[in-house]
Amino acid sequence: MGRFSEDIIRLFELFKKETGKYKDLDLKKLEFEEKKLEEVAKFPRITRLQGGIDLTVEEYEKLNEKEKKDYYPLLTGTVENNQIGGFVHKSRVTERHLSESNVISWSRINASFFFIQKEKVCINDDAFIMDVKRDYYINYIQIATMATMQNKEFGWTNKAGKEKVKQVKIPIPKPFKNYTSYDIQKAIADFIEFVTLKSEEVQKLMDEIISKTELLRKTLLVKLFTKLPYEKRNGKRNLKDIIRLFELFKKETGKYKDLDLKKLEFEEKKLEEVAKFPRITRLQGGIDLTVEEYEKLNEKEKKDYYPLLTGTVENNQIGGFVHKSRVTERHLSESNVISWSRINASFFFIQKEKVCINDDAFIMDVKRDYYINYIQIATMATMQNKEFGWTNKAGKEKVKQVKIPIPKPLGDYNSYDIQKAIADFVEFINRKLDFCKEFAEEYKSKSIKLNKLLLRKIFG
Repeated sequence: MGRFSEDIIRLFELFKKETGKYKDLDLKKLEFEEKKLEEVAKFPRITRLQGGIDLTVEEYEKLNEKEKKDYYPLLTGTVENNQIGGFVHKSRVTERHLSESNVISWSRINASFFFIQKEKVCINDDAFIMDVKRDYYINYIQIATMATMQNKEFGWTNKAGKEKVKQVKIPIPKPFKNYTSYDIQKAIADFIEFVTLKSEEVQKLMDEIISKTELLRKTLLVKLFTKLPYEKRNGKRNLKDIIRLFELFKKETGKYKDLDLKKLEFEEKKLEEVAKFPRITRLQGGIDLTVEEYEKLNEKEKKDYYPLLTGTVENNQIGGFVHKSRVTERHLSESNVISWSRINASFFFIQKEKVCINDDAFIMDVKRDYYINYIQIATMATMQNKEFGWTNKAGKEKVKQVKIPIPKPLGDYNSYDIQKAIADFVEFINRKLDFCKEFAEEYKSKSIKLNKLLLRKIFG
């Protein structure tokens, strides 16, 4: 192990500051020597248990504490459940089948993972154990071995049996000032645990942010299109969070400065009043290219194909592409239409180009006095509360009758202007939420990579 990198040293200083431990331990001055695992641990001979398990891990967890005392863990080739493949009844177990407590285990076919077994265990033919000697800290030996073994090519064709693992060399710190080797091993293990816990906290926080961005997105639509239009009708409009966000939107964009959300009034209109539902001949025979195959074409080749809308809610409802030789004018929509699937009617999509449809897809063509993005969003928000699905499909005639809130003119703003303002506001908030989500996903990814990188930088 060479000199520690500056980022590891900075992290170690943070660890010392937050924990108040190892204050005079200078990572930069540490020295190490390589030792074989057979020097730092014993490899006891244990009789392997034959005949499989008596209880799965799930069955064992259902037992009460008294019943659990009748079973021992059986270690197998798994890397799940701390290498416990199941449990065996004590009537099948003798002393020669049992390890000591506080040992390190591994599987000969998954030798990148080493586990600490705090209780006595049994092993099958795929599992091994080592018993760390008194002068060595078990957590450090486990981590150092695992990090070192990442670079060893063990697996099905080169199994990590006991004799091979005995010869593996790991770095052991030499004493430093008042610290014994054991003390320094413990300090490094504590440091890695500290960083791991911090990393897990970050991952948990990032998951929470990701979850909340999606919740906020849904909440925004619900409040804008199911509360804002109707609360004033009931003599109240207590949507302070929406109002504050709208003021932020106006301030940052410099648009709609004199539009007061609190004063807006709405009227309900059926979708058949705000859009046309053209009759289009549905295309039979499936797709000619998948979305992935189409993306590989050059721009000239792409002009020979039209999108086919299907029942999917992925790829903007495009299930694939069909060659123009199969398509006539009666198969094609206009450009800038809204589409949906009768079996996934919580999603509505804007199709900027002409499209074909199969039996599961529908389109509507928004009339000139209405802003397409607003109609799409308002419809989608309204349809969240409709019970459409396999048993109640959202066909054209049903969707025509769905009512959505349309803003009335206010001051110098006509209805179209206000529709556009609300749609722009939703897009503005969605961009902010997308940024938060991407930020959280990136930092979660970095946090997950940190643990592997930390081990590589310390033991590499």
